[in-house]
Amino acid sequence: MTSSNSDPPSIGDLTDGLKQLADSGQPDLKLSAETRDAYLKAIEIFRGALNIQYKAMTAMGLLGSPGLLASAIQTYGNFNLDVNGLEGIEPAMKNYLNYLDEFETTVQKAADRLIGNG
Repeated sequence: MTSSNSDPPSIGDLTDGLKQLADSGQPDLKLSAETRDAYLKAIEIFRGALNIQYKAMTAMGLLGSPGLLASAIQTYGNFNLDVNGLEGIEPAMKNYLNYLDEFETTVQKAADRLIGNG
């Protein structure tokens, strides 16, 4: 991970960590296929709910014209950055969806190793 001790890890750091975890480690406990399936179903439900909100947000399109008032133009620009900018809500939600995809893969692989060990 690339963050310092005082900063929380970014979603990118967490996703990279999951990728490393997915294929490593010796199984050291037992897990049933039913437990694995329930866990994967919970991830699928959460990802589905988040994806519905992401699609609704991205389908909204642009706001109307802010007019000619300088403060309105500035507010309009700030809002667009908050939504679409590098750290805006749209890219953040997309990163969380990618994280959930990687989390599901990691859980699947780890659970399969545990079940195979049992």
